[in-house]
Amino acid sequence: MTRARELLAAGRHLDAFEATEQAAARDADAEPPTLQFEAAWKALYDSVNRCDWRRHEDLQRSVVAHISRGRAFVGETTLASPLLDARTQLATARNYYRPHAATPQAFVHRPPGARIRIGLVGADFHQQATAYLLTGVIEQFDRRRFELIAYDYGKDDGGALRRRCQAAYDRLVPIHDLSDRDAASLIHGDGIDVLLHLRGLANGRIGLFAHRPAAIQIHYLYYPGTSGAACMDYIVADDYVIPPDHESFYAERVLRLPGCYQPNDSRRALPSARDRASFGLPADAVVLGNFGQHYKLTPELFAAWCGLLAADASRLLWLLGDDAAVQANLRRAAEAHGISGERLVFSPPLGASDHLARLRACDLLLDTFPYGGHTLTSDALWAGTPVVTRSGDSFASRVAGSLLRAVGLEQLVARSAEEYRHIAETLLRDRPRREAIRGTLTTQRHQLALFDSAAYARKLEAALLGVVAARWQQG
Repeated sequence: MTRARELLAAGRHLDAFEATEQAAARDADAEPPTLQFEAAWKALYDSVNRCDWRRHEDLQRSVVAHISRGRAFVGETTLASPLLDARTQLATARNYYRPHAATPQAFVHRPPGARIRIGLVGADFHQQATAYLLTGVIEQFDRRRFELIAYDYGKDDGGALRRRCQAAYDRLVPIHDLSDRDAASLIHGDGIDVLLHLRGLANGRIGLFAHRPAAIQIHYLYYPGTSGAACMDYIVADDYVIPPDHESFYAERVLRLPGCYQPNDSRRALPSARDRASFGLPADAVVLGNFGQHYKLTPELFAAWCGLLAADASRLLWLLGDDAAVQANLRRAAEAHGISGERLVFSPPLGASDHLARLRACDLLLDTFPYGGHTLTSDALWAGTPVVTRSGDSFASRVAGSLLRAVGLEQLVARSAEEYRHIAETLLRDRPRREAIRGTLTTQRHQLALFDSAAYARKLEAALLGVVAARWQQG
């Protein structure tokens, strides 16, 4: 066993990557490419989740080089890594799909009957972001025209949202124990006209869709990027998240909804007003917040945030995190930029009600890039807190921009790092403007189309009726 293999087996992925580098420097053929790639992507995954950015760019470059040679690295880490742009995301998704592609079964697809049958395949029909966003829309679907069946390979957590899901769908069918082939046969036997894919790539049961159990198959909501799969006919988007000149980054045809593509639940709880002291914050601080997952942070973005802290000693940065190693790494990074580590405040994961109250207690939410906050952004807007975001070329980097545009705050969407810093700094220096935005979001919350589940259901219904009609006109 080589030294790199020993280090991989011990979970020392960065050390394993460096060992492959050293071996390659001595002899280009010293280590097999599969070992080099495994070490690189595992080290990248570890490093971003720990905010350990010592080899951040090197690891990305190595992963991109292997993707160009046909390797596949999928998952949300790809969306959060700046060098894995939209074209690279398409390449790695296609590389991943290729060995998972099945020979389609000889299913006969029937024209829709009295009601169009919509199937949704996923693992998150419980307390998770997808169900949190979508369930209110499912409840509003016109059951005279549609039947909705959930095919579930996730867990039943017994919670309130799980019970809502069970009531919202016409049926919730477990497929945990079925092979992809058997699940496809079951779905086809149910006469599904349109099948929605509500998951990512690595654990999204793409093989099930490769059997082609439905006449129309659509990649939707959970994973903000292309599936790379030839078996997916459409990806749901809007004019902003996938503008026409970005369509080449996607394996699917783009099914655009008017307004914002992201659904929201108008029944979500209202944010409560909590004293900042209850969160351990000083009352007179200017609080910059972000409660996204750690892998969404990058050294470049964090440097920009530190620049905002440096401009005003009253500012604090409030982040998600109860991991001591992550906290230490981020405090060390702040101090390298001349910012005391004490100006970083960490909050553990909270339940929905406390999370909304936490967002309401922020003066400004700073979005991440290139993988922005999606549910986080809509939650912040629901809580009345302004958000500054930056849009790039990827779907994941443009969702917050779409959300802001949907509530009339397109002026908070930046197109560059410099503009992002400028918008944030200007808003932080203008408390009356922040309060005006907060007042508008709060008083108009129930009038905004972004938070109207019934209106969104009508949009999605119209889009699905359109693709069904187009499919059967083709014969």
